[in-house]
Amino acid sequence: MLNDLSLYYLLIQIFGFVVFGLYATASFHRSRKNFFLQESMGALGMGLQTLLLGSWIAFFTNAIHGLMMLAGRFHPELRISQNVLYGGIAATLLCSLAVWEHSVIHYICVAATLVNFSARTCKNENTLRICSIIGCLMWVIFHALLGSWAGLFFALIAIIGHLNYLIKTYAHPALPIFADNNR
Repeated sequence: MLNDLSLYYLLIQIFGFVVFGLYATASFHRSRKNFFLQESMGALGMGLQTLLLGSWIAFFTNAIHGLMMLAGRFHPELRISQNVLYGGIAATLLCSLAVWEHSVIHYICVAATLVNFSARTCKNENTLRICSIIGCLMWVIFHALLGSWAGLFFALIAIIGHLNYLIKTYAHPALPIFADNNR
């Protein structure tokens, strides 16, 4: 479908940019309730976009993620509980078995989803970022194979953002790329 430039395909791509953008900008909310709601709507939309591109497994994994985020929005402490997390992992595995096609794209989607879910459990921000980079690398491959321009774009942006943070945080200030050029 990557070479298909029909109006239908282009509309799916435009829809993808809207929902992936909604998902990606959710973390800018100051309110955790709004964060969970926006990320949930973005994930559900991403599921619809990937379904329109022909991936049932990505539909299910994104829909489950969206429902988990919605559950977090209604949690008294505004977080994803362990029960919801484990339920999401179990639901992902069950849904993947129901639609399994023994293709590389399915393996990549399920692995990236499980890495994403495990990153959510990291208490250390740096570990979370490293797990997210690994997951996003898998998402880059998945979206390239699926033909989702939006998914590919936003996964690359996420990798760049995480790497930028880690480099700025841990790189030695004497390195030439961090030298003060304003002298």
